[in-house]
Amino acid sequence: MDAPSTPPPVEIGAATAPRRTAPAAAVTTAAATTTTTTKRGAEASESAGKDAGAVVPAKGTRAPAVRLPAAAATAPRKTASPKELRELARRQEAERKAALYRCVDRAAWTRNAADPAEPARARRDVLVASTLKLADGTRVALDLCGGADLDKAEREELMGVVRGNMRAVCEASAWGWNENKKLRELCDADARVIRARDAASGALAALAHVRFLVESEEPTLYVYEFQVAPAFARRGLGRRLMTVVEMTARATDMAFVKLTVLLNNRAARDFYAALRFERDPDSPLHEMRDPERDGVHDILSKDVRLRSE
Repeated sequence: MDAPSTPPPVEIGAATAPRRTAPAAAVTTAAATTTTTTKRGAEASESAGKDAGAVVPAKGTRAPAVRLPAAAATAPRKTASPKELRELARRQEAERKAALYRCVDRAAWTRNAADPAEPARARRDVLVASTLKLADGTRVALDLCGGADLDKAEREELMGVVRGNMRAVCEASAWGWNENKKLRELCDADARVIRARDAASGALAALAHVRFLVESEEPTLYVYEFQVAPAFARRGLGRRLMTVVEMTARATDMAFVKLTVLLNNRAARDFYAALRFERDPDSPLHEMRDPERDGVHDILSKDVRLRSE
């Protein structure tokens, strides 16, 4: 067999140098060598994988492609389904309501963090003032107590002022007078009573029975009773005490002060109007064609939240 002829020399760097094609036998030999090498590498990888406890694809199958995570900026955003949106809205509403009741609870009760089993006690430290000085120089001392903490003598003292001011007014209305109901309300565990006493004599000058509640989905300080003893009327005590009520509501993160007033109690209605109380959206009078003729009571409220100018 003749020896293959020596190929002509190729000039390095020649732009027009022809590209040589390897003989078929050389290509076949190179492919076989590559296949053998790849097969050996695969067998070695498989063996190493088994030793390491890795999952190795079975022979004859193709390994799954490895997908690199796309950049966060280019990742498509998943659109929530209507069901997911409803569930999110439900959770948000539940948390909002829970926050309202936590706010009211903080204002009304003192709890022992070290002993959660200990019963909560009515807070006494939420009043923003302890003394009032009237225009005539009279000093009035203020304190706050829970309705359930009142003893028999204190209950009778408070009911004496309520009875003297309200019995005739209630009897003249469709509500009538129910002293037992008034007393139960005053002694309720949720009741908070602000008492104003003449600093010199100790006589009860005024009282405000209030409660921290959630009303119309807003934290509210509701005034159940607001009475000034006749001996201290027309001296500015009522206005000063209501200011303390409003400031206490604001200091405890309440949004509104609310109260109920009988329509036949013209003096009380004028008093609250002068303090800028307005008819509340929950008032039953909104649904009446002639409220003054058909109505019995009105619900008034005042927004006490601080607002930026």
